[in-house]
Formats: sequence, C-alpha cells, structure tokens
Amino acid sequence: GVDPGYVRAGYLWLAVSAGELDALDAGRLVQHAEGLYEAVGVTEEDIRRLNPAIPLDGIVGGPFCPSDGFIRPLQILDGYLAAAARLGVRVAWGAAVTGLRRAGDGRIHQLETSDGPIAVDAVVNAAGAWAAAIADLAGAPIPLTPLRRQIVPTVACDRLPPDMPMT
Repeated sequence: GVDPGYVRAGYLWLAVSAGELDALDAGRLVQHAEGLYEAVGVTEEDIRRLNPAIPLDGIVGGPFCPSDGFIRPLQILDGYLAAAARLGVRVAWGAAVTGLRRAGDGRIHQLETSDGPIAVDAVVNAAGAWAAAIADLAGAPIPLTPLRRQIVPTVACDRLPPDMPMT
C-alpha cells in the first residue's frame, strides 16, 4: 500500500580484468536464463555514456541492466509494518532476542528478549545480517556472516544526475 519510489536508472558493473569480465558475463547469462534479457554487456564507450563520472583507466567493460533502479526501502518497510499491524502483528523495536522457549511439541511459543518474554504463535527471523545468531538459538544454523560495508557522504552536486545508473 505504499509507493516504493522506484526510479529506473539501471545498474552498471565494472570489470578491471578479463577474469572479472568473464565472471560478470557468467552472471549475466544466469540473468538471461531467468528471463532478464535486457541485461547486456557494455564497452568503454558505453560506460562513458552511461556514467561520465567514472575514470576509465583500467576498465575493460562490464554488464548493464537498464531496468534496475533505486527504491526507498524504508517506505517499503513502513508499508509492510502497517500491513502487519492491520493483521494484528506486534513489533518490538530494539528488543534483542536472547533465547527461545519451546512447547512440548517442539514449536517455539516464547521469545526471551532484553525487554522480557514475548509469547508467540510464529517466529519470523528478519534479523538481516544478524539472522545467523537467531537461527542458532532455534537450532537451525544458516551460513551467514555480517559484512561491514563503507559509505562516503558527499555534498549535493550536479556531477551525478539522479538518473545515473548505480555503478
């Protein structure tokens, strides 16, 4: 029930070696096998046109998909949460799950949290990068390791137009 804010800008991957380009081409073939035929290989000239802010030193090519774009994930989350609330779901923000209690039939019936116990009929592990810790508590390990990413804040400028592909 919310506008996800989708802006079609495309997604451009860059390769700096023949090996990287081969790996990206293999990924593009998977996309094609799943019906995403608009993903194409691009040359240095295409890259210069798609993203003039990229220095092309060492770039050998890459794939581009024009139907990829930007969304507003927090608006989508708000939509999910509002829909869940309409269905009777209660969300406990900032409460760390510290343990699980099971009923005689093995089903989880209570979460132990930093805010106290919460009786549950069902558990959805939506802990993102930290989901492995919750899965371990449930005895259902998953191979997930959080990866620290980096961002660089900048000031607004006209060098990067809003319709430039994510690169």
